[in-house]
Amino acid sequence: MTAAASNETKPRRRKDAAGSLRKRILDAALEIMATEGLKRLTQPKVAAAAGIRQSHLTYYFPKKVDLIVALLDDHVHGDGHPGDGGHDHHDAEHIGPALELVAFDRKRISFFLNLIVEAEQEPALRRMVYQHMTAFDAVVARAYGREVGDPDVEAFVDALRGLGMKQVLLEKSRAIDIDALASRFGLLKRSRTRKPSRGR
Repeated sequence: MTAAASNETKPRRRKDAAGSLRKRILDAALEIMATEGLKRLTQPKVAAAAGIRQSHLTYYFPKKVDLIVALLDDHVHGDGHPGDGGHDHHDAEHIGPALELVAFDRKRISFFLNLIVEAEQEPALRRMVYQHMTAFDAVVARAYGREVGDPDVEAFVDALRGLGMKQVLLEKSRAIDIDALASRFGLLKRSRTRKPSRGR
């Protein structure tokens, strides 16, 4: 390997390591949030659960609110982030994974439900959650070639959120055909069933 190639590889490795550490932190925070709620989400607890020093956590997320914002972003994008090689979910081809998180990922759904419960008492958190929801509706609208604020898109996303909440209550996830649901709201022509995976 040439010196130039070696120098190019180092920043990529650092970026991959940083991405891996960030994911570990967010996974630990999501687990705490989903199982114990927002009040138990503290930086020392997240650092311990992620197996890192608190100084490493605060480097990435200086305040608890930064963790919440990152978890909300993760709620939409999962492991792929715009600019990090992921998709921005602004077209129908790439919106599927984000919609599956809303409908099938029990931890993310529980996290979001916990946030909504807490938001009732905290106006700043209420605004943050509402902005997240409307931003997600806008991403879905753009993905299906609709105007932001389109009532069919909002009804589709609301139906998907409701189905996701039901999934949390079921012992075993139920198959939801996301494309067929989108078609019912006039958003999609083809149909594909998403089979639930175990352990979600």
